[in-house]
Amino acid sequence: SDLATHRLCNFVPQELSNLAWAFAKVRFSQSEAMEAALNATVLCKIREFSAQQISNIMWSLATSQARDRQIMRRLCQEASTKITQFTAQGLASLAWSFETLALEEPCLFAAIAAQSRSLMCEFSPHGLSLVGRAFATFSGTYSDACTMISNQALAQLPGFGAQDLSCVLRAAAVGGCPGSLGLKLCNGAAARASEP
Repeated sequence: SDLATHRLCNFVPQELSNLAWAFAKVRFSQSEAMEAALNATVLCKIREFSAQQISNIMWSLATSQARDRQIMRRLCQEASTKITQFTAQGLASLAWSFETLALEEPCLFAAIAAQSRSLMCEFSPHGLSLVGRAFATFSGTYSDACTMISNQALAQLPGFGAQDLSCVLRAAAVGGCPGSLGLKLCNGAAARASEP
């Protein structure tokens, strides 16, 4: 572990992102020293990280239920400067991480909402459910984004699984979507559920 923490400073951002992702994916419980070394190395190299690498690090922090607010705050600041470089999948992961970590960064979340609007047609059903779930936590603040997510979900309805559809329905319900749109989603979900 000491050797690994010493060598972290030689890792490039892609390797750091991959390492954090792998630890979270396999639910590897890092030693406090290893976690501190990884976080410190990420902080030192944060400006070198791509949007995708920031998204991966945020996802790993959310998945491992990290508590280091300093690294989260710095990652949020860096994500703000690169918001137009995020793909739909990267934004979905970032939005999910926000919601999971209960981060309060209104400026970045507003930027995520704006960038999500411009990439709406590129979201997968799962991506729509993740951003919908995140926007729904702000009940009504992003009603236009929830409406766009619901409209896009209607267009992709056959590709939705039950869990993803329930997240989009919740976003429509609490996100301030017009009642008729929510009703269309519910009818579509009911028709989908009755299919053989």
